[in-house]
Amino acid sequence: YRYYPSGYFAPYANAYSVNTSVSNEKGICVVANYQFAEKFVTLVQFDFADFLWLRYGENAPTDKNRLMIQQEYITEPIRLLFRYRYDWGGGDLSGEGKPVVKKQHYVTFQVWQQVQENLMLHHRFDATLSRSPYRSKGMLIAQDVDWKVLRRLTLSGRYALFTTDDWNSRLYAYEKNIWQIYSYGVYYGNGVRASFMVKWDISRRFRCWLRYGLTVYSNKNTATSGTLPDKADVAMQIYWRW
Repeated sequence: YRYYPSGYFAPYANAYSVNTSVSNEKGICVVANYQFAEKFVTLVQFDFADFLWLRYGENAPTDKNRLMIQQEYITEPIRLLFRYRYDWGGGDLSGEGKPVVKKQHYVTFQVWQQVQENLMLHHRFDATLSRSPYRSKGMLIAQDVDWKVLRRLTLSGRYALFTTDDWNSRLYAYEKNIWQIYSYGVYYGNGVRASFMVKWDISRRFRCWLRYGLTVYSNKNTATSGTLPDKADVAMQIYWRW
């Protein structure tokens, strides 16, 4: 059970919540986790949350409920994960002042494959169907590679194809980043996302990271901004311990 008042402000808090910040939420979460045959792990989650005050883009306090079912298969060379999530809630108001019930289905299937001792592949497929209040859908196919070329040199990359109808059907997927940076890519529109990162352990006390990412959109015209430009991001980090 959790209760975070709307006026509560704790920017570094890391407690469980449906919101992105630990504030303006009360709810209860129940999780059942069962492992059998040493290789299969099943997880079932129910979550019921109420937001005590208005959130961004909403005209009234809302609620959000979640059902999630996850199945994992874990062996030495390969790991499989399937997850289904259903979110629903209401309380928001449309432009005509009528309550809007939001419903969203989300499916992900992921495979981690240890091809060699120094080579790991990660295959990913995500799909979503949103009804809030109209129907929109999105899909993502991604391929990640982690290759330890030398004892001190590691290369990582991602190539992803994505298509979504609108912002309501956007998809999120974790992207490998520089040290102590935990990032999720937001996939919205139609296009391609590619990223490449180099990690070089120069010595026990000195290491560096260099990362470059590029998102190329095929649907240049949008209803909100008129154009959707291509987006590139660069990150570099040097770590020195003395």
